[in-house]
Amino acid sequence: VLLEGSMAVDRLQPWGERLRLSEARPGEVLGEMSLLDGGRRFSDCVTLSECRLAVLGAEDLDEMMGQQPQLAASFVALLARVETADDAHLVAAWRALVDHTVGHFGREDDWMRRTGFSSANCHTVQHRVVLEVMCEGLVQGLKGQNEAIRQMARELAVWFPQHSQSMDA
Repeated sequence: VLLEGSMAVDRLQPWGERLRLSEARPGEVLGEMSLLDGGRRFSDCVTLSECRLAVLGAEDLDEMMGQQPQLAASFVALLARVETADDAHLVAAWRALVDHTVGHFGREDDWMRRTGFSSANCHTVQHRVVLEVMCEGLVQGLKGQNEAIRQMARELAVWFPQHSQSMDA
């Protein structure tokens, strides 16, 4: 968590250009996905001024998740369940992801409204659009059109890290 100062969130493009995704201000969270998914990072955080940070390490996160099990049901874990589900369990896995996402986006949107988070307008619009698409996926899945869900899951796997690194950073 950035307590004081400002930081840039940059991404090095494949052709070598450095792209500025956002600038973080005090109160914003950076790098949370690295604790959740352990995957490849897509952007770098660079200080723009003297900064003071609060750091939550992986062990602390694991302890917190043990004390609050609802945090363990993260978007990443639920998306992984969708991607590995067989046809018989796909709609149930997708419904669990949709339900989680509705709650998560709702809490995040509320937090952004209360704190005046800088990217709230664009951020909440993106949440709304993604939820509309996910709900349409559920409708398609209930009609037996599992490929629609599978395609959406592939797209979400690309979208989510980018969203987290640019919008949530």
